[in-house]
Amino acid sequence: MNAVFFNMITAVRSIRQLYGNTEAEIASRYGLSKVESAVLAYLYNNPGHDTLSDISYGRRIKKANASVAVTMLERKGFLGKKGDERDRRVTHLFPLPPASDFLNELSAATDDLLVKLLAGFDADDISQLDCFMRRLEDNARMAL
Repeated sequence: MNAVFFNMITAVRSIRQLYGNTEAEIASRYGLSKVESAVLAYLYNNPGHDTLSDISYGRRIKKANASVAVTMLERKGFLGKKGDERDRRVTHLFPLPPASDFLNELSAATDDLLVKLLAGFDADDISQLDCFMRRLEDNARMAL
């Protein structure tokens, strides 16, 4: 296997595992499943992309699993729904105030994780990394 490709895959897996562990630890304190946490985090980080389809596509979650998570989050009082005014088939989802503590804690933990991951990088490095990661994502999506 090409060394550059192996290093990219290894880095992405390690970062994903670090974030996943952080998210799971915080979610467990709030009585949230992994998918429920993913739904709330996605809505928080992607304003305007607030439908079940958006979440399913954006977090790579099966629509049925996302639907169950949405139902559970509604029951727990963490999530609200609002019908689209132009298209009654579309429902918009949004975190409710009881989700704020979870989302704030997850956001702070993510910021801390980012500081650790970018230790030793200067502003130019970070800018280039961001550019490269966007290009890699675009290329990967086109290859799908």
